[in-house]
Amino acid sequence: MSDDRLALLDLLWPLPDGVGPDVAALSPSTWHVIDHCARQHRLRPLLHARAKQCEDWSAPADITRKWQAVHRRSALRALAQRAELQRIGGLFAQAGLHATLLKGGAIVGTGTIDPALRPLRDLDLLLAEDDLGPAHRLLLAAGYTGVQADFDREAKHLPLLTSPAGVHVELHGRLIDTPQTGRAQAEARWRRAAMARSRALTTSPVAPTSPTDTLLHIVLHGVLDHRFNNGPLLLVDIACLTTRTAIDWDLFWTEADALDARRACRLALHLAARRGLGGAIVWPHAPESPPSARVLRQAETMMLIDLDRISELGWAGQIASSARGNRLARFMAMLGRGFRRSLPDGPARAASRWAVIGRIAATYRHASSWRHLTDSLSVSRWLAGP
Repeated sequence: MSDDRLALLDLLWPLPDGVGPDVAALSPSTWHVIDHCARQHRLRPLLHARAKQCEDWSAPADITRKWQAVHRRSALRALAQRAELQRIGGLFAQAGLHATLLKGGAIVGTGTIDPALRPLRDLDLLLAEDDLGPAHRLLLAAGYTGVQADFDREAKHLPLLTSPAGVHVELHGRLIDTPQTGRAQAEARWRRAAMARSRALTTSPVAPTSPTDTLLHIVLHGVLDHRFNNGPLLLVDIACLTTRTAIDWDLFWTEADALDARRACRLALHLAARRGLGGAIVWPHAPESPPSARVLRQAETMMLIDLDRISELGWAGQIASSARGNRLARFMAMLGRGFRRSLPDGPARAASRWAVIGRIAATYRHASSWRHLTDSLSVSRWLAGP
């Protein structure tokens, strides 16, 4: 990965030691690389807000105009999503259904950030498994578009639905991926507890997760489910929750330990703290060594993955981070799971499978791919522990 992409983080959140790019000296080509990365990771609205505060930024006018336009569109999209959430709440109330609002939607719902600065791809709603089918059919009957589907217990959510207003919604049956049986049992217990804590906050048929559960969820989703490839908005979310809400840190670490996720949480929180975004973090009582500066920097580069190549790089990274003797089995399981969800059995599935295999194999020809895999392996080793 080029240093031009890494400069994006330094522009938004300079390191406390002052080390970073000379903003006035950045070339137009560097600004275009930064803008491309920001577009991929939904950071243009934040760049617009930051540029208004920094007079020494030399970004070309065509780029700053893009940021301003994207910020405006983001604000309008947030209004549409808020209206759709209210509509869903009304539909669910009539049907006696309850849902829990997850991730970015839960954070925006706390009022801790301007919704325009935290773009949401979709609204993520968690329901009890028995309610997923009725909720899915209810939204389809209300004019949503999407495919009829039953919940696949190997998946986290049903296929995407789109409202008549163009708002995307995902109905979730689980909070995180759980390839290990022990973690599946722990996830089910945490999911039920999180939904109960959510309902204790409000009588609304669509209630956000509590700040503590939201923090744990966005960390596990970003670090374990996606290996940081869902981008630097993770840092924004951590900052909002740890600086502007009350986190029950004893509960947070207890739940993290039950999910065998303490190191994932420590890594994410140290990343935020490195950029001055960590708020008043209360660390576990047992003394533990923090991640090295090298591991933190590698995790940051993983956040800025080129989304045009995310499928190949993401799969290659997950395969490479598996135990040496388990890599082929892991690859075949991932391949089979992906195609069961998207294609019926037959020639089309077989042809697409070979196309994906070819794209993944091709990643190994690029030097940037090897750097990504090196970073992924290093971070995976740290997450696995001593």
